[in-house]
Amino acid sequence: MREELLKIIEKNSRIDLKELAVILGVEEIDVVNEMAAMEAEGIICGYHTLIDWEKTSIEKVSALIEVRVTPQRGQGFDSIAERIYKYPEVHAVYLISGGFDLLLDGGDHPAPDEGFKYKFPQQPERGFCVCFG
Repeated sequence: MREELLKIIEKNSRIDLKELAVILGVEEIDVVNEMAAMEAEGIICGYHTLIDWEKTSIEKVSALIEVRVTPQRGQGFDSIAERIYKYPEVHAVYLISGGFDLLLDGGDHPAPDEGFKYKFPQQPERGFCVCFG
């Protein structure tokens, strides 16, 4: 039941519990208990709203940044990727092949009226600037 329950609520977390119980062929209290157990175990981490931003008047921009780095001896790209991931502006870091080493996902942000410039906090030995607009 757990796997099927997760598949259903992943697509529609607002589904009525009675309807969910009917789909799964169990009692409503069983669904409630199973969801509470999965929340307590950290399997269900939260409930999110999927928004179609195209249907709003709010414009968004996405930032994907390719980065070339020098891996550290014995640690490869892991320590650098972990360090970059700690920036709150970075949603994900991917190891990629080709001319660059890492792909940073900066997520979606409101589009500015005119171009903008964001400068990541710098360290004395390095830093980079991302410019949009």
